[in-house]
Formats: sequence, C-alpha cells, structure tokens
Amino acid sequence: MKEALSRIVQSISKAYRVQAHLEFPVQTLPVVNTGSHVDFARKTMERLVGPDWVEEQPPSTGSEDFSFFLEKAPGLYLQVGAGNDTNAIYPHHHPKFDIDEDSLEIGTALYCQYAVDFIENFPL
Repeated sequence: MKEALSRIVQSISKAYRVQAHLEFPVQTLPVVNTGSHVDFARKTMERLVGPDWVEEQPPSTGSEDFSFFLEKAPGLYLQVGAGNDTNAIYPHHHPKFDIDEDSLEIGTALYCQYAVDFIENFPL
C-alpha cells in the first residue's frame, strides 16, 4: 500500500512539475494482548456468563492507544458486547445506536471479578 501511494504521489507531482513528500507516521501500535492474561480472563468470563457468551474476535484495524499501556506492563484489552436483537442493533457511531443497558452490569461485573481473581492469584 505504501509503495502504491508513493508511486501515485510521485507520478502526480511529476505531471504538475512540483515536488511532493509523503509520510506515514505511526500513530498507534497494534494491540497485542498478553496470552496468559487472555487465558486467565477467559476463565473468569466463562465462570460469570458461561462459555457460550465468550468469543474471541478476529484482529481489527480499529485505532486504539491501549498498546502504549501494554508496552509498559502485560495485560489485555477486551470488549463487552452492548447490542441485542431487538433495539440495540446498530453499530457504535451510527446515529441510531442504542446500548443494551444490561451490558453495563455485565461489563462491570466482569472487570471487577477479573480484578479480584487477578489479585488473589498474582499477589504483589
């Protein structure tokens, strides 16, 4: 992709007899969860909501700066679904987005239980 864009920019600039410079700054790095933390969190989640409600998502190209935290310490980034089949059917950033408020209780319970389990299994 970078080579193709560079070639296009150079061709257009040459056609207009100008100079062009193309940069690809790295804004954020990919989020790569720590495997042991993923396994540990999966057990907590499955215990709270059951294994049928826990699923691994494919890698995403979404932008997220959590990678900077993971440079400093092991950890994981996870998402709690906030949709349902009746009224919360639109994706985030859609004008008709509506959150299933039951997900707030589930998400809070997951994060709290993970913290308790982590402290009990990995004391400082």
